Amino acid sequence: MKIMKTKQLFILLFLILAYSGYSQRTCGTLVPDMKALQKSNPVYYQNLINIKQHVDNFDLKSSTKSYSTSGILTIPVIVHVIWHTSAENISDAQIESQIDVLNEDFRRNNPDASNTPSDFTSVASDVEIEFILSDIIRKNTT
Repeated sequence: MKIMKTKQLFILLFLILAYSGYSQRTCGTLVPDMKALQKSNPVYYQNLINIKQHVDNFDLKSSTKSYSTSGILTIPVIVHVIWHTSAENISDAQIESQIDVLNEDFRRNNPDASNTPSDFTSVASDVEIEFILSDIIRKNTT
């Protein structure tokens, strides 16, 4: 029994040390890949740079793309449906149903909210975020 606990402790210690060493590493592949991308596809590379700059400069509070009423942040959602067979081309009703479920969860109006584990009841709350379906874009592909 003591040997088993010692082995378990050793394995746990090894995993903790391995993870902590790994988590402190920085990703060294990003820069070379971006440089290679810049050489191989400069238009795509420039588009990525433009998107990154747009995201870095985006101010959610002053954006006209988000709407706030009575403290509730409303986020418009564009859903992309990429499909090959007709079974993969899900219906508008299914998409709208998922947006409804998402809103129930974020507003804590979901039917199973009363089943929240006791460890989390003190922090479970309505986060006052709602999503509205702005558009559905469908793309058939091979």
